[in-house]
Amino acid sequence: GANTKGEYRLKDVIKIAQQNKVLIYSLIIQMGGADVYVLGALSDQSGGTAFVLDKEFPRLDAAYKKIASDLAHRITLYYHSTSDYSQEGKPQIEIHMKNPNLRVRFQKAYYFNTDD
Repeated sequence: GANTKGEYRLKDVIKIAQQNKVLIYSLIIQMGGADVYVLGALSDQSGGTAFVLDKEFPRLDAAYKKIASDLAHRITLYYHSTSDYSQEGKPQIEIHMKNPNLRVRFQKAYYFNTDD
């Protein structure tokens, strides 16, 4: 959770994860050294989630099961946008569910692939 040697800032790492469509799941062990905000933001912005565990790990099995379930039930949506995604300021993606009791996790930004 703490960046001890990396040269990248949080926003850079989030951008790299989003560009490469990487889901990040964080298992945070509360031992004083983890930056819960950073790991939570990284997980949330990539479409994954963060789990805070305690020192005796009773929630570890539940976290693994939740991650496995998420990956097994993952779907990919494609759409064509008229927005200009080549600009530095990327439009933020929003997804709303008709049923307010349902929740969806998703990557919060889209980066146009210029390698095509």
